[in-house]
Amino acid sequence: MPDQPKELLSAHVRSEVPCPRIALAVDVLRRFGRLRFRATGGSMLPAIAPGDLLEFHRCSAEALRRNDVVLLRRNGGLVAHRVVAVGPGSLVTRGDALPANDA
Repeated sequence: MPDQPKELLSAHVRSEVPCPRIALAVDVLRRFGRLRFRATGGSMLPAIAPGDLLEFHRCSAEALRRNDVVLLRRNGGLVAHRVVAVGPGSLVTRGDALPANDA
């Protein structure tokens, strides 16, 4: 199952979380080290379809590799996208069905 890097959680989700469901997801991941939820969007098709059950685990940023799927906070929500590049202090992600990398 895909891993959730601790550093990404800290950097992208620690700030004020407006949605109670997102706040709960963040709390579960911090407390228990893993989070399960169903995919709702199509940005990861065909690998991950809406309705698929996803499980994320905390890990260090150093453990991330190209092609891992990570959980990110974006536009007030959580997004599961694939790592397309890892560099010193940087991570590039993109949905499999999307033409461009995430901002």
